Amino acid sequence: MVYFCGMKYLLIWWLSLAALLPGDDTPARLDIYLEWDKQPAAQWIIYIYDSPEDFPVHPHKAFKKLTVRPRPGQPVRILLPPGQYAIAAYVDRNGNGRIDRNWLGLPAEPYALSGDPAFHFGPPRFEECQISVRRPQTVVRLKAKEGFF
Repeated sequence: MVYFCGMKYLLIWWLSLAALLPGDDTPARLDIYLEWDKQPAAQWIIYIYDSPEDFPVHPHKAFKKLTVRPRPGQPVRILLPPGQYAIAAYVDRNGNGRIDRNWLGLPAEPYALSGDPAFHFGPPRFEECQISVRRPQTVVRLKAKEGFF
């Protein structure tokens, strides 16, 4: 019985020590190549989501928001924790910092989604646009399109 209690404390000690050791929290690099036929684009707004509940209808709840003016052929580089994400981006032609919509509620500015989902009425699902960001690097190409088909 004494032997068992001693082993129990030894196990607890080892588990406590393992919890104090640093984990591998090295970020992954995400390179996003933004393409639009009418280069050079004005500014792009990029939203990176890590939650299916918020994608893409709650931009204020995005995991990360970037406003960029990409150079042709140069990626936008972002460091993220490895995981599952979805990206929504658009060309902010008028510089108002938000996506403009038409009377149907559809995007009136060129937009791009990771995974390039097929058009259907209503916003795409997170699963349709999901990408896996892994170490050391993940590359994504987003091509903006105007219209819906």
